[in-house]
Amino acid sequence: MTFTKENLSSKLNKVNKAVSYQNCDLPRTYNDTKIVILPKDPIWIYTYWEISTHTIEEFQSKDGEPFNILSLVLRVYDISYIDFDGFNANKYFDIKIHPDALSWYINLGEYNCSWCVDLGYFLRDGRFITIARSNTLTSPRYGISDITEEQWASLKLEFEKLLKMSNDVNNSLSSYDLVKAMQVHWEEFLKLPSSKVFGGSSSGRPLSY
Repeated sequence: MTFTKENLSSKLNKVNKAVSYQNCDLPRTYNDTKIVILPKDPIWIYTYWEISTHTIEEFQSKDGEPFNILSLVLRVYDISYIDFDGFNANKYFDIKIHPDALSWYINLGEYNCSWCVDLGYFLRDGRFITIARSNTLTSPRYGISDITEEQWASLKLEFEKLLKMSNDVNNSLSSYDLVKAMQVHWEEFLKLPSSKVFGGSSSGRPLSY
């Protein structure tokens, strides 16, 4: 088997690209300033961040004192049911973080709430300076839903009727005919007024119990 010069060159380029991809590591940071929070479960969130060198220089010149990486803090705000403006949180708590950390798991201690996190640090006079503010997040709901409308039970009963019908039909009925019969029954059910489907009264008002 012979290879032309063009074919051989093409194969070598593919090999070189494959090798270069294998040796390519993602950078630890992208020299950007941001913080992001993500849900883990109803009471835990995950956050990651980075601070650019430009941001560090900017804060040092503005605050008039060296930027102390050892004083970095995550300030976690409970912003449930409010339009958060940075100052009106229901409450907050601080987490002192390791200077080399770029991510953290946070135990919220509460569930069914909304949250926002500031990455910041304390000046020597005690003032808290915000470097970056995260997205807002509502944690995944904890517990069984309190929505218990009767229509779910009604639909379940109708579905059980369809299943019973499939067991009662003549065994000679083909699968296709069975599916068509169930489809017709279901379409007739969907045409019923919502008051009949969902257990309402003839006046259209919900029944009281």
